[in-house]
Amino acid sequence: MSGQLVGERNGSTVVRSYVYGRELAAMYAGSTPQYLSTDEVGSVTVSRNASATPQRTFTYETYGKIKAQTAASGAPALPVMYAGGLTLDQGTSYQFGVRRYSSANLTFNTVDQGGTGEAYSYASGNPIQLADPTGLFSWSNFLQDVNQISGYVASGAQIVAMGCAATIVCAPAAPFIEGVAGVGAAVNLGSGVILGAQACAKGSCSGLIADLAFSLVGARFASGKLPGASGAGAGTAANAGDDLTRVGRWMSRAEYDQMVNSGRVIEGGGGRTFVVRPPNPETYKPGKGVYAEFDVPKGSLHPGGGHPHYAVIPGPNAGTTRFGPLPNQMPRATCIELVCRR
Repeated sequence: MSGQLVGERNGSTVVRSYVYGRELAAMYAGSTPQYLSTDEVGSVTVSRNASATPQRTFTYETYGKIKAQTAASGAPALPVMYAGGLTLDQGTSYQFGVRRYSSANLTFNTVDQGGTGEAYSYASGNPIQLADPTGLFSWSNFLQDVNQISGYVASGAQIVAMGCAATIVCAPAAPFIEGVAGVGAAVNLGSGVILGAQACAKGSCSGLIADLAFSLVGARFASGKLPGASGAGAGTAANAGDDLTRVGRWMSRAEYDQMVNSGRVIEGGGGRTFVVRPPNPETYKPGKGVYAEFDVPKGSLHPGGGHPHYAVIPGPNAGTTRFGPLPNQMPRATCIELVCRR
């Protein structure tokens, strides 16, 4: 499925058509061209007429909300803006593939049906470097696919090379096939290291270190996926040495930003922070603000809140010993994901 808009019709009449190079390059309103300049993620920043005179300019916030814009007198409307998406309301919502994205909420409005594991997230939470024109992008899934395929290529090519070396018919091709095996193994190792590093950033690095050491001595250099490359492997690497569990919480945007910047759960009123486990934005129906999910140490959670799926994280100012000795600081929050907002 392509995320590129190629034209707009009113009945049988073509109202606008679009021309692409590497990114969107021009828009034709009837036979009148508008030449477009884009940034690194495909967002239109300037439109120019046939005389190269700027007609419209745009600057965007990180997640696509229009920060500033200018328009010359009589400049034609430009329905394609952020990341090459079709704007539905002049820069607040965009259509990417079959999903609608809100630059105000920083998320898609519907759950991903493509199996990426990122229910509402846009561009794997990295809109500065990535775009999501189909609404189905997951950088981790892409790396996992690369890692798995390169492992199969490396292993298969090595077996074929060994077979050719033992025969007269294809012996001359054996060095080339061994080269293919080497390239596949290098890609496999490189993508595995990146995936392992991502897991390491979310928890302990002991699993990644063990995998790298094992790989570098050649024991698994061309034998398929590194353990840290699969979903289960990444979880093991993230949890090694830390017994983590995933929780969710409705909070203000200020609290969310503070948690992201500090890497720790933010202490709530009365020194207690209430969370939902397992994470589900619908568990606490009156929730307002933003809903985020994140990993915390299991030992930091205690029953509380009057609901079987609620838990409380006591902080230094909890003022009671019912939870045991109070911590000196709030626990770390890792793998933080903004899921939705109200």
